[in-house]
Amino acid sequence: MVTDVASSSSRSRRVTGLVYALGLTLAAGSAVGCAWLVSRGVPSGVLALDPVVEVVTAPVVSVDLSFVTEAEATGHYSAAPDVLSSGRSGVVTGVDAKRGAILKAGSVVYHVDGFPVRAYYSKTVLFRPLELRDQGLDVRAAQRLLRVLLPKSEVPVDGVVGAAMVSAVKDYERAHGVVWPTGIMDPTWFVRIPTKAYEVGSVPLVVGKDAPGRGEPVVVAKSRLTRAALTPAGGTTGGPDGVWTFACAGRETAVTREGDTWTFQNLDELAVMLGPTNPDGSDPTVAGSLRVADPREGQGVPPAAVVYSPSDSSMCVLVKEADGSTTTHLLSAVESSIGGLAVFEPTLAPGAEVVMNPVEAVAGGAECRSP
Repeated sequence: MVTDVASSSSRSRRVTGLVYALGLTLAAGSAVGCAWLVSRGVPSGVLALDPVVEVVTAPVVSVDLSFVTEAEATGHYSAAPDVLSSGRSGVVTGVDAKRGAILKAGSVVYHVDGFPVRAYYSKTVLFRPLELRDQGLDVRAAQRLLRVLLPKSEVPVDGVVGAAMVSAVKDYERAHGVVWPTGIMDPTWFVRIPTKAYEVGSVPLVVGKDAPGRGEPVVVAKSRLTRAALTPAGGTTGGPDGVWTFACAGRETAVTREGDTWTFQNLDELAVMLGPTNPDGSDPTVAGSLRVADPREGQGVPPAAVVYSPSDSSMCVLVKEADGSTTTHLLSAVESSIGGLAVFEPTLAPGAEVVMNPVEAVAGGAECRSP
């Protein structure tokens, strides 16, 4: 009886051991099978210890280097001195000078009792009546004026009132209704203009009123744009020296660049853009765009392709060669275009492919290096 019990116990232990071993075997097999099934659905790059990054490229394109940027123009207006009366007494019977007119030597400004008061230009003021044998710089100024008023006269410009000058003055008097000419040149027949071409802004004369006294204004000059400044956005911009174009509200005008100095070629064109002086008297300002007048040939790439090296502020791109390698190419005069490209002087071969992910594509990171 004891022997049967022992035999039964021994068989039980052998069965348990076989079941345990079989369980281990099945578990191991299941693990291997699952690993194989999982691995079939995973890309090989995920299993690799050092994954390879795909190089993305884009072609370089030809563009015009116009260096377009925003800019601001400011202008300053000033006016020539007023034209002052020489003291011709009487009643104003006509006002000939009109707003916007240009007064020159010989131009009629107004009439006093029917006699014309004309403009003259000279550094020397006609301040006294001039008669035979008078001498001086004012005589020379009067002789030059008579040659303008009487082109056929033969008045010498010698600074001495002679017979020819007296005769010319009498002819001038007769031409304006003087019955008994004296030949004495009266300075009140004229008013001095401070510039050779004087633009009329306003005329404070009224027909029927007494003529203004000596030294009172008879013509006020028009304010003109006398100087201007141009400031590109950020204070400076890339691009060459030479002629550029400033544009605003459908108008444009030429401006010359020399380094950081900008000079407008036509202040009258700029004045149309600026408008008048501000109500508070400050200089007017207008915003516009600035570009090279004659764009040059250049190249462009997406901004993502440009590598910037802060150590020397250089910029470059990586060009993918036919064998799959990459070459560093330094860029010159890099600017941004309205189309969103990074544009620069043409240095790359036509059709070159630039790397769009240079930082990821190069082990250790891309950097600009001189060849």
